[in-house]
Amino acid sequence: MVGAAAVPLVVVAVILALSRGRDHTSSDASDLPTWREILGFSMQLGGLAVEFFGLVRSRRARRGSLPDAPLLFLTRSERKALMTQVRGQVPPIPSQLPLARHLALRVTQRSSILVGVGAGLLAVGQALVNDQLWFTFFVAAAIPFLAWGIRRQRRELARARLFLARNPDPDSQEPTAGSVPT
Repeated sequence: MVGAAAVPLVVVAVILALSRGRDHTSSDASDLPTWREILGFSMQLGGLAVEFFGLVRSRRARRGSLPDAPLLFLTRSERKALMTQVRGQVPPIPSQLPLARHLALRVTQRSSILVGVGAGLLAVGQALVNDQLWFTFFVAAAIPFLAWGIRRQRRELARARLFLARNPDPDSQEPTAGSVPT
């Protein structure tokens, strides 16, 4: 349903919500257990590192890649129609195949999966360090949505790769499985 990756994060968030380790009679605002502080800040640092890596990877993939110019002149409905071809919901139209291939190549270059994983780690780390119960419940409610987005992006990536495999570039000089190089 939401994905197997979200279940452990939701369990962690619920455990955090139920086992708040602060003595509310104390006047000191930083009475969090040391393990929660260390684990929380480590998860936040790891989440930032994963997000940064995803953004750098996305930037590098765009540097030497195809420009977005052909897709910028399409209307939203035209881009949606191309995306339905890439997803395999309708057969590809031969006259639109170059644009559909271009869109599929753009989908395969996205690194938003890493950014979503990093955001989840960052949110759980903040819930560990933050002592507000409402924030922990907010993170517990947000994790399934992050997991759904990551799962959806992985599915789009797989469909785009399948589309590219089924519809090879006719201008490519790559030999096919049955051809003999000359």
